[in-house]
Amino acid sequence: MTLTCDILFAVLYLICMTDKKAHSPSRAPFAVILLAAGKGTRMKSDLPKAMHPIAGQSMIRHVLDTVEALSPARVVVVLGPEMEQVAEAVTPYKTVIQSERLGTGHAVLQARSVLLDFKGDIVVLCADTPLITADTVRELLAIRLNAASCSIAVLGFQSENPAGYGRLRCGADGGLEEIIEDLEATESERQIKLCNSGIMAFDGGRLFQFLDKVGKNNSKGEYYLTDVIACARAN
Repeated sequence: MTLTCDILFAVLYLICMTDKKAHSPSRAPFAVILLAAGKGTRMKSDLPKAMHPIAGQSMIRHVLDTVEALSPARVVVVLGPEMEQVAEAVTPYKTVIQSERLGTGHAVLQARSVLLDFKGDIVVLCADTPLITADTVRELLAIRLNAASCSIAVLGFQSENPAGYGRLRCGADGGLEEIIEDLEATESERQIKLCNSGIMAFDGGRLFQFLDKVGKNNSKGEYYLTDVIACARAN
């Protein structure tokens, strides 16, 4: 089963599980994992990427404004080593450290100790997406909750110049089959214009189970969060 909904020129795609565990809609609390460990190397600056200012405040502050409008039950911010400036900027939220930068999947795993007992949905947001809106995240959560047996909802977007972005590969029925990182894509896969935003909503009871199955057999030797899609399909 696949549902789509146009939101701000983006497309929400669902990964729907085929097992017998159905998920009924609820108003259960949800948590947010905010990824903010990026160094900003490509920005040619010593300032952490999340701290670069836009319209008078840091990128991460824009994202936190959105998070606060959503009133999540818990917020966990994933930082890299020696990022005291970012830690101060996200006070009073809980922070965890990704000591080694081994990819986005590895970054999310750092929040396991804080969220292991959490049973609601978990939304993964990125500190370098300052234009994400609360309405978009609410819609993503609603779709995750309202689709029977759906464990993951992914926010994607169409781009005429998709170079550098992960591609959303869909099956003949329109269902999302996998997310292919640009470095791992074939020439034909690079022609796909439906791209990954990096923003996902998960059944919190399954997120870390999926991540435990993710390997790092790729060109960067990293644990990609995007590989949870293929893991979910394989399940």
